[in-house]
Amino acid sequence: MDRARAFLCDALASARCHDSCHANIGMPPSAHSSSVFLTYFVARALAASGGIDAGARSVLLSYLQQARKGASYSYDTLAPIDADDTAFALRTLSLLGSAPSSNDVLSALAPFESQLSWQTFCGPTPPQFMWTTDYINDMSVFGFHPEVHLNVSLLLHETGHSPRPYLPFPLRNGLPANYHYPSNNYSSWLICELQSAQQEAAAGVESALLARQLPDGRWPAVTEGFTASQETALALLSLSDAAYAGAAGRNGIEFLLSQQRADGSWPGGTLWTFRVPETGGRVIWSAIDSMSIFATSLGVMALTRERATPSPGFQ
Repeated sequence: MDRARAFLCDALASARCHDSCHANIGMPPSAHSSSVFLTYFVARALAASGGIDAGARSVLLSYLQQARKGASYSYDTLAPIDADDTAFALRTLSLLGSAPSSNDVLSALAPFESQLSWQTFCGPTPPQFMWTTDYINDMSVFGFHPEVHLNVSLLLHETGHSPRPYLPFPLRNGLPANYHYPSNNYSSWLICELQSAQQEAAAGVESALLARQLPDGRWPAVTEGFTASQETALALLSLSDAAYAGAAGRNGIEFLLSQQRADGSWPGGTLWTFRVPETGGRVIWSAIDSMSIFATSLGVMALTRERATPSPGFQ
């Protein structure tokens, strides 16, 4: 645990807590971002592995402040506000001991409000409600995206609000799909995080996850997406206590430990992809976990589950 935690703390102290942006067309908006997305996962990992000290808290708060625009938040200083990063920012504030008020939460989400969910970006409202998990047309960028709905629902649950009624999500490879993140297991993890509030949403998720585990303990990587380490960590975080303590969990933990590097980190992959109408839905921008911040945060979270004793061999 010490090496992985030290890796994250050192990344914060040395301004290496960022992604790297890649562009298929032209130039990316920025070379890298100390993003709200990464800020949440670092805070979550530090909180799970011994707490967030004053120095780390100060740096994380500064990243959030840079991304704040009015009552809402964006991915970084250049991006427009969006519901996903607004939810991540407000959830991070709670982890840092600065929980937003009820009014703060509602005001921050107001620009994205719809009757059944929240649009990811402010923009044209789709003519009818439907989940978007693949690029279909010009409206696909704006939502509604299952992973964003789940993240906002978690924010509401954590701040004492009632989540929206559960609406079944589309499946990909037998698991709940998402739009922005190239992962098979990301939405499953969010659903399992929300299980105490919406148990019906998690029905069947664990059996589908277990069916995809490979003999060496890993969950498969996604081509040009999340690595096997990231997918395995998300799966471990999604398992029930019984499955985590059983063969599936033990084998997944052994694989994850085998992938940990000497500096305590885990290898990162693509974080997200972005498509725009003008290019016919091609991926024009993507963010890479080049500094292994997301992957290492997930590894720490998976091996120090709140319901579990830290895994033997974790450093």
